[in-house]
Amino acid sequence: MLITPHALVGIAIATQFDRVWMVAPLAIGSHFILDSVPHWDLDTEDISKKDVFISALDVGLAIFLATILTWGNSDWEMMWLGGLSASIPDAHNLLNALYNSPKRLKKYTLVHNKYHYGKYVRFLPGIALQLFVIMMSLVVMSL
Repeated sequence: MLITPHALVGIAIATQFDRVWMVAPLAIGSHFILDSVPHWDLDTEDISKKDVFISALDVGLAIFLATILTWGNSDWEMMWLGGLSASIPDAHNLLNALYNSPKRLKKYTLVHNKYHYGKYVRFLPGIALQLFVIMMSLVVMSL
């Protein structure tokens, strides 16, 4: 799943809980739950220039939306913690791309990939699900 839905789910979690020891693990756990749902994703094995561009746009959108959603909110630190905690499990993809899969990361990557939905999902239905996740996150934030 792209970073934006992960981040917004993490932020939504943070709006519902007021303890760091609850927000961070729940947000990290949400990452793996979301990855197990059928969704469209970038190819992280054979990264192209297009994939890098889409990833940069995705991360930029996540940061932009997080900034807007947390601006002036008294719980902004907790919300950023939730967003970052939900997104950080995918950091290994960047490290693998930059450093050609260090041995320490290979084990984590194998574990991480076990949670991924294993079949290819076409772009339109896969993105539609992610937009639905984003919308539901916004609804939860408004509660």
